[in-house]
Amino acid sequence: HTSPVYVEVDGDWYMFDRNTLEHMLTVVNGDIEYIESTSSQYSNGNVTHHHGEDDHLDWLKRPFLEARELLVNRLTTGK
Repeated sequence: HTSPVYVEVDGDWYMFDRNTLEHMLTVVNGDIEYIESTSSQYSNGNVTHHHGEDDHLDWLKRPFLEARELLVNRLTTGK
């Protein structure tokens, strides 16, 4: 797979598609909901892997929360 490459020529340029951003926000919110209410979790003290943090759910959700913040910001500002 390849990703497109965008080149800015002579002024500001950005790609903004409200429908795509709203869809991505729905996907991210669904992922957070899955982590919080559906995914299987070991009880505290029985985790089989370690990442240096006490709260495993917070660790799992962090990238999705960051993505949601960026998506909402982009939807709000249009940039």
